[in-house]
This record gives sequence, C-alpha cells and structure tokens, in this order.
Amino acid sequence: MALERATFGITEESLQFMVLEKPDMPEEFQGFQVVREAPVRVSKTLARKVRDLTLGGASGLGGGG
Repeated sequence: MALERATFGITEESLQFMVLEKPDMPEEFQGFQVVREAPVRVSKTLARKVRDLTLGGASGLGGGG
C-alpha cells in the first residue's frame, strides 16, 4: 500500500514537474518523437477498473462493473 499512499498526494498540477523535456531525456531516448502533449482523458469506467485492480478488486478488465 506504499504506492497507494505515495500517489494520493500527487495533484494534476504536480504532473508538469514530472515530465522531462526532450533535451533533458537520456541520450538513448533522444530519437523519439513527441506524439501527444495534451493530458490523456480517462473514462470513468477505465478509472474504476484500474482502481479495482490496484486495490485488489476482483472485477478485472474483463467485465462487471
């Protein structure tokens, strides 16, 4: 549960400080091209499934809800 506790304190505003700009990336990643720069929108259903999986729920990604 340490990962769970650690992630609860992360806010959306914190994300801007977690991303490396291309010049700051390690050399082996310099060739990658930026494809998406906008936040990823996650559906409520997917968010519930991920929550259930990370909290030990039994519903999984295959059904239920």
